[in-house]
Amino acid sequence: KDPSGRLPLYNAANCRGATTTYLIEGEKPCDAACEIGLAAITSAHGANGAKLTDWTPLDGVYLLDMPWILYEGTKLHRMAEETWPEGHGRYARLFAMGVDAYRLQARLYLLRNLQDSTLPGVTGTLRLDGARLVRESDWAVFRNGEAIPVPRVGEGRGDSTQY
Repeated sequence: KDPSGRLPLYNAANCRGATTTYLIEGEKPCDAACEIGLAAITSAHGANGAKLTDWTPLDGVYLLDMPWILYEGTKLHRMAEETWPEGHGRYARLFAMGVDAYRLQARLYLLRNLQDSTLPGVTGTLRLDGARLVRESDWAVFRNGEAIPVPRVGEGRGDSTQY
């Protein structure tokens, strides 16, 4: 039976003292990562319990994630919620990859032919390195149990709410 209030992080006790800890989606993948020697944690009950989990033990910890997850309430989020009111649940990141794939096909020519060009996508900043697509994730830091995006300095994309 679950305790009252916020749920504890899954596997947190096994990660104490680790220099690197992986935040993984889902209890089974978390267990699999631990079986191969990685220090890994997840929300209680996996992806479905993220909003019920107490993330405050991670306060001060930096993480990488995609803008789609870090910046909620954008125009694109509202459009997606209107179109699919039931949401995307654990497939939110997969949905974001689909958005970027759709946008990328229309801009691939520019990325190939304009040196140093990038596409601010919902999965991160996209660019081509030869024939390889490179995605740069956004940084965030846990504060009061919430992942707060870290502003980028010196780039035109001051906040990722413009995607």
